[in-house]
Amino acid sequence: MSAEKTKKIYASDRHASPRWAVQLPAKFKAPLVALAQSRGVTTTELLAEALEAYLKRNGVK
Repeated sequence: MSAEKTKKIYASDRHASPRWAVQLPAKFKAPLVALAQSRGVTTTELLAEALEAYLKRNGVK
């Protein structure tokens, strides 16, 4: 799924559905939230972009 598609999905609802919720250890949560806020995106969008980049780097389409 592209980052653009992800942004469209979450554009009207800035919070992910509980079924998509990911529980992160506290040591990752604060830096992740800070990075997302500095880029002006949600943590969901940031994680989607990171996953997309990882998959692209490893040849997964």
